[in-house]
Amino acid sequence: MLALSLTAFDPKRTSGRHPNKPFQSGIVSLSAGWVGRMRRCEFLGVLGGAAATLAVCTTVLNAADEKAFEKALLGHIMWSAFQCSTYAELSDYKSEQERLHLVGLNAGRTFLEAMKAGQISEQALREAVPINVLQRLEGPSNEVIIDKIYAAATGYARDYIVKRKTGIWGPTEKQEARSYYSNQNCILIR
Repeated sequence: MLALSLTAFDPKRTSGRHPNKPFQSGIVSLSAGWVGRMRRCEFLGVLGGAAATLAVCTTVLNAADEKAFEKALLGHIMWSAFQCSTYAELSDYKSEQERLHLVGLNAGRTFLEAMKAGQISEQALREAVPINVLQRLEGPSNEVIIDKIYAAATGYARDYIVKRKTGIWGPTEKQEARSYYSNQNCILIR
């Protein structure tokens, strides 16, 4: 029984070469047709061309996926900008609050237009858009949808700062809001 299993891995039986001929690569010995007659440099040229074609196709596919993912990220930017505008408002950063509100509005409009045009795949939505945005994507117009998302994002941010009790000697609401504003990197949202 052991001898039977050893013969199954015998290189003379599985290599595809004749025992009296010198070793040949598996590709050349597979066929006596065009591959068998092809010289090594020609074969590498064909193989390189196939690899280049595959790379171009993959790049085009990845570029489309990347564009869809970038459009989906606008949903995340919208949510984050609305939350950060609340942190800025509670921190008395009025100009920053207005800037972040406008960033959220513009990101939301672009995001919803891309969704309606079918430019965002389901996978990109699942990977990049917060669930709180996905739950509020129904409405008669883009402005109504954005208003619902704005109300939810600012409500969560406000509740987290205002309703959070840190103790009698803890930080004030303004200090908490400033801390969240900086910890969430709100200044980087553009």
